Amino acid sequence: MILDARISTNTNGFCLHEIVLVAEENQTVVIIGPNGSGKTTVLRTIAGLNGINSGLVTIDDVEMDNPARSVWVAPENRPVSMMGQSLDLFPHLSATDNVAFGLEASGVKRQRARERANEMLRKLEIVSTAHRRPHQLSGGESQRVALARALITEPRVLLLDEPFSSLDATNRPIMRKMLREALASRVGSSVLVTHDPVEALALGDLLVVMDQGRVTQTGTPDEIRSHPKTRYAADLLGLNFLSGTGEGDGLRLADGTHLFGPGEQITGEAYAIIRPSAVALHRERPEGSPRNIWSGVVANIEPLGNHIRVEVDAGFSIMADVTISAITALAIAPSTPIFVSVKATEVTIYPR
Repeated sequence: MILDARISTNTNGFCLHEIVLVAEENQTVVIIGPNGSGKTTVLRTIAGLNGINSGLVTIDDVEMDNPARSVWVAPENRPVSMMGQSLDLFPHLSATDNVAFGLEASGVKRQRARERANEMLRKLEIVSTAHRRPHQLSGGESQRVALARALITEPRVLLLDEPFSSLDATNRPIMRKMLREALASRVGSSVLVTHDPVEALALGDLLVVMDQGRVTQTGTPDEIRSHPKTRYAADLLGLNFLSGTGEGDGLRLADGTHLFGPGEQITGEAYAIIRPSAVALHRERPEGSPRNIWSGVVANIEPLGNHIRVEVDAGFSIMADVTISAITALAIAPSTPIFVSVKATEVTIYPR
């Protein structure tokens, strides 16, 4: 492996509790979590900007941090490059010179460093900005220059902190595609922080979900998508998330509701997920095949792309995605009494 980080630390009153983050060659690890969960603190610790109280950080099996042996390698001596949210481009330097700076600092001659910088700008399709200074660049151009500067030194570990935070909705897909291609072609591993599930699923080979300074789940995008372990992870993926105790062919929720599943026997504490598109709404109690039918009231209605997301309070919260025409036909509004139905085959139940 390239990066092995096992971190426990208390930085300015904020604690990271036994964080484990491992990155292999050519692997992109995405750390995702709510604001204040400790994502940026993990990056800063790997970069050497924050110390650790206990644990170990190694890159290519070389210790960067090991408090037990009084090992701490200064940030500038680590094979790491970090692109922060603020970008921190040098205001007095051109785009070319900003990108070339790291090469020159490592001993590459100025002319060669500038040639390589322009090659990188060309690769990221912004060579036309070569002579401009940061105040003359658009937000998207600034992001690409900062990315070029982070990539050009060919770090063994590339750290990216919310790389698209300052971009508008139009530029995000463009930069996402460009970054995906850049990460796929580089040698080394990358660790990216985001709170955007689209970015996480599009860019991550491995996802690390964090909350309140702890890792709550680690897995591939498919593993997280199919078996989220926290409500936060399920919310990110737009899934209904319920917890309870396995009982027969389903799950007994905290309020006593029995949720029927597809038939497998689950015992002990377990979770269930349901896609909102699999939830049907009715003004009258439905007849027919659905085994899960609950009565409730509409708690919230929110437009979401080409459909409407309806939150229903049925003693527990459950979301349904319906069409605009369905909202009109059912005459749904907040506080409207409603019935909810879900087929047992649409429910996924799995152990905690």
